[in-house]
Amino acid sequence: MTVNDLLSAANSSEPEVTGYYRFRPPFKPVTLGELAGLVDDAAGSQAAPSQMISREARSRTQAKKGQTMIKRIEKTKIMHRVVEHSGVVYLGGVIADEVNGTSMRAQVTEVCGKIEKLLSDAGSDKSKLLSATVFITDMSQKAELNDVWTSWLPAEDLPCRATIGVSDLGQNVLIEIVVTAAA
Repeated sequence: MTVNDLLSAANSSEPEVTGYYRFRPPFKPVTLGELAGLVDDAAGSQAAPSQMISREARSRTQAKKGQTMIKRIEKTKIMHRVVEHSGVVYLGGVIADEVNGTSMRAQVTEVCGKIEKLLSDAGSDKSKLLSATVFITDMSQKAELNDVWTSWLPAEDLPCRATIGVSDLGQNVLIEIVVTAAA
């Protein structure tokens, strides 16, 4: 079914039955994105590209409405440190810069500070944390992690959290934290 078929069905006085669709005049006005969805549904894979509104045009329409906006912050060689989409901020794994000869306490303190700055750059803050995944190389040092974590975050702002013991995070790296927050 083409766009012209849909429009002629809308202008006819008799209802047209096509597959599972029944069209009765009068039609309500539809947006470009809604029309593209109808054409895609009706035509399936049978339609020629000229008969369908392109997915790119539909994406541009949705982006104008703010439906598919993705904000990426601080690009590295392999990722962006922060990605924000639909009101949620995702941080990639954060490790301390100073790892040589530093304790778990020192690394956790530095990582929490870096998380706070990254959240701020994204327009969020630590009170909006939703979840955290903590990777540590020595589970016997979890108490030090918890001491710093609970002094950094008020009890009412604690997110859900998982702490996972791993064998290696890189030379002298004791901890890596991945968080998700509301924007």
